[in-house]
Amino acid sequence: MADVPSPLAAFIVGEIRRARGGAGMTQETFGRGAGFSASHVSAVEGGTRALTMDFIKGADRALRTGGLFERLVASVGAPSWFLPWLDAERAARQLRLFEPLLVPGLLQTENYARVVMRLNDLMSATEVDQQVSARMDRQSILTGENPPQLVAVLDESALRPQVTAPPADAVMWRR
Repeated sequence: MADVPSPLAAFIVGEIRRARGGAGMTQETFGRGAGFSASHVSAVEGGTRALTMDFIKGADRALRTGGLFERLVASVGAPSWFLPWLDAERAARQLRLFEPLLVPGLLQTENYARVVMRLNDLMSATEVDQQVSARMDRQSILTGENPPQLVAVLDESALRPQVTAPPADAVMWRR
């Protein structure tokens, strides 16, 4: 599973450590509940091992948070301009989408989303993994209790793209 980026990881690890201490759990008992060894827990808390989404999900299980840390990573990891949309999307009774060029994020497969995310040359592989994971997590609103009605209008080219190779003499510029 993908590593969580640094500033966010430090914050989440600190919150997990505080919650573990507040619950009176040793690293060993926490690790058993989370599915990790005490040495793994110690390494994550000490910053010598990367925080992963698997560890976060394990922490939610061990601490019985109902997915709090996973949601926190998804929310904090999203750009600030997108947070109001995520809140509206979760509360919506109906979603209407119009996408003439791409399959909408809520309907994308993991592979499709990964290809779309990789188009941004400025994103690291870890950031791509995090964004793809967040996009896939968003889809849970469609299968949960009382899902919103979804109306999506797509251009056929979004579903059947006409992909052709550039001419042999074409010059491609890339940074």
